[in-house]
Amino acid sequence: MSKRYAIWDKVSDIYTPVGERLTAQQWIQRYGWIKAPGSVPVVAAGLINGALIDELSQMKTRYEQQGCVFTDEMSNQEILDAIEAFEDQRATEAKAAAEEAANTPSAEERLAAAVEFQNLMNME
Repeated sequence: MSKRYAIWDKVSDIYTPVGERLTAQQWIQRYGWIKAPGSVPVVAAGLINGALIDELSQMKTRYEQQGCVFTDEMSNQEILDAIEAFEDQRATEAKAAAEEAANTPSAEERLAAAVEFQNLMNME
């Protein structure tokens, strides 16, 4: 799967989904928290990188609460990679659950089959 997130270098231009091209300074003015010491801004990967703005430590906290596992030795990029892997795993599990649900007869279908079988057994 392709990358969804990138750690922003605080110097590259930002391209938003509405077609804006913003300089790093304009992006920082829009999201002033980026200037905070220790902040690690995360943007969308790819050309339209302004489709997302988040802060890595806050993302990490949210994903830890959902069950994603991190170690103290992980680099910022490894944390981001773990988040993407966690999202991929959850998407795979959700798809498998949806497929299983689609292939499992509903209560109505099971009841209809039972009634049909009962009718067949009562035929002479």
